[in-house]
Amino acid sequence: MTGQVLDAMGPGIDSVLIIVTDTAGSYGPWTAYTNSSGIYSIDSIVPGFYRITASKTGYQSVPSQLDTLLAGRTSTTVDFTLYTNNGIISGQVVAEISGGQPVPLATVEAFEYGSMMLYTTTTDSQGNYQFTGLPTYQTLFKISTYKTGYTALACLLYTSPSPRDLSTS
Repeated sequence: MTGQVLDAMGPGIDSVLIIVTDTAGSYGPWTAYTNSSGIYSIDSIVPGFYRITASKTGYQSVPSQLDTLLAGRTSTTVDFTLYTNNGIISGQVVAEISGGQPVPLATVEAFEYGSMMLYTTTTDSQGNYQFTGLPTYQTLFKISTYKTGYTALACLLYTSPSPRDLSTS
């Protein structure tokens, strides 16, 4: 099995850990690291069904994928694209009914539809919140705010390396 791991901006990424696991649990696991061009190679994999993952600190791990190595095939190529995990969503929760006063200690949730991850935080004394370490690929988030005595609000937005604002009443 061979392949290449690319940064979302194009170049190959070195030192990415590739793990190949037999879904039946009969063989492996096999591991390899990418070279300076992002290329990896793993030998002696028998035909079967495998989960293949690529991960490196500072990048959003690629979800396991199921790949099939068919009987009689001598090689299979599996390529990956990794995205940095330095995306940020931040903003301020305010109560519009009271002239835009900040809402401290409100719960803010960010649900990422692509990975099905739920992130939770609480606003500070000025109603500010921030989620960091988010994926930077184009993905849909549902942002929800909750606090007793206030009407809950939810909205949809896409990740971005720069902050976004959210107001609620």
